[in-house]
Amino acid sequence: MKKLILALFIFSSIQVFAQEGGTYYYDKYDRVCEKESAERTVTVTKEKKKPIIQKEFYFNYARTYPIPTFISYQYNLKKDSVYEIDMYKRSVFIESSHMVFYKIGKNTYTYKLFNSSNNITESGTASQLIPLVRNGMVITYDSIGNILNITQYKNNLNLTDDSLRKNRFSEILDSANFNTRQNKILAEINVRDYYFDENDQPCVQSKATSMISISNTTDGRFIELKNYKFDNKWNPQRNYFVYEILPDSTIKMDYYVNDIYKESTFRYVFKNDDDSFTFFDLDTSNAVIKIGTAKNIFPLIRDGIVVSYNQDGNLETSYEYENNSWLGRSGKFITDSSGTHQDIEEIIEIAPEFESGEMGLFTYLAENIRYPMDAKEKNKQGTVFVTFIISPDGTIDDIEVLRGVYPSIDNEALRVVANTSGMWKPGYQNGKPVRVQFNLPIKFMLQY
Repeated sequence: MKKLILALFIFSSIQVFAQEGGTYYYDKYDRVCEKESAERTVTVTKEKKKPIIQKEFYFNYARTYPIPTFISYQYNLKKDSVYEIDMYKRSVFIESSHMVFYKIGKNTYTYKLFNSSNNITESGTASQLIPLVRNGMVITYDSIGNILNITQYKNNLNLTDDSLRKNRFSEILDSANFNTRQNKILAEINVRDYYFDENDQPCVQSKATSMISISNTTDGRFIELKNYKFDNKWNPQRNYFVYEILPDSTIKMDYYVNDIYKESTFRYVFKNDDDSFTFFDLDTSNAVIKIGTAKNIFPLIRDGIVVSYNQDGNLETSYEYENNSWLGRSGKFITDSSGTHQDIEEIIEIAPEFESGEMGLFTYLAENIRYPMDAKEKNKQGTVFVTFIISPDGTIDDIEVLRGVYPSIDNEALRVVANTSGMWKPGYQNGKPVRVQFNLPIKFMLQY
């Protein structure tokens, strides 16, 4: 009897350790797929008595050839169902980890991943180990072993995120007479440049003072980057959005400030007619932060009323647009402790300020403003009044020129203000940070 049990155990162990080499394909949602719809590929090379090598590639936009990521993994099988994993970038060792695994059924494994300090980072079930194809419940952990997330996967697709997105704010949509099962659309994205005049309206290139460029990424997402014209040259900003179209047509928008990831929001889009859309923006806690109408989604060309809400769900701002040009405030609100809507300038308790104070702001402007050459040649000078919203996290949006001097000067004022996003201390009302409108005069003066 003992010999029989031992033989069965050895046979099971041999099945656990079996790993075939090959090429594996994944779509933009990281699901295992066929080559025709793949956005990335993983190759696994296995030679006798040598480590298993895993390399990753992304396909170019036309999917005609793979582009290497220069990241590879070496798997060394140890006793007791353990893989030691060494990560390399351009053949330079980066870090090590290890995986403990057990086969519990046909094409079903349980696994645990540990970092170099032997702290657990992930555990779950998978249908394949190299490359890892998660299938079932997966738990991730922080640096001291506390649970961060519990996620359900199928064929490596994150089902938990997808199901949450599908129900992200169905009650609010229903109350606004939008049917989440019928009306929601996948917004069309055209990869090209879009030009805007000094009033922020779409225009031809020759009359443009700003430009929004939409481009592809290698992993199937899109980048929206705004450029301002300075001395007849386009100057790209370091603040931009990265868009991802999720499986249920939700648009995930990652915002970067000075090339550093800042926050994510989600957008639902509904088509009203051929040239009108209604959009709903939510934060990561599923709270609605903005609702409005637009003529175009990528880039967003607002047309009609756009309202935003604070962290408590109360109406905060309401602006009116025509063909993306700001017509003015149709309402500017903040809610006080009694629940009454009042004008924000009258009741704000602690005003927002630049992170290094007023003198720091003056110094920043003086060091970063570049006087446009065409304005110099035409002896143009004066004060540009810029208005913008300072959010609770110190980022800014809704940047507009209230009163300008000259197109290139106005454009330079917008550029330098846009680059201060993330450099502000927020205003406070009732002990909480709130969105506050801030007006900033910027003086352009020629010296002779």
